[in-house]
Amino acid sequence: MHLLLNDILQTSADGLLGVILQDGTRISIGPNTELKIDRFLYEPAEGKFGLLLRLGRGVLAYISGKIAQFSPDSVTVETPVGVLGLRGTHFAVSIEGI
Repeated sequence: MHLLLNDILQTSADGLLGVILQDGTRISIGPNTELKIDRFLYEPAEGKFGLLLRLGRGVLAYISGKIAQFSPDSVTVETPVGVLGLRGTHFAVSIEGI
């Protein structure tokens, strides 16, 4: 299955989903989650990188790939309550009751 920009990944109450992006970034979402891929740019030969994820609700686990390795300032995760700027790492975030 291929993901496109602006695709929204959604899971049901008992759903789980794992995705590996072209640069090796690993994303896992838990039950009742909504995640939108707003920007994905991985053109290493041209030095162009970018990843913007918008977590509307639910649980997100993230392990960085090449984009964060080559251009740490190019990775952002937005939530209803704040913005995460990533610097080549892994994390988990949960949004409930918004």
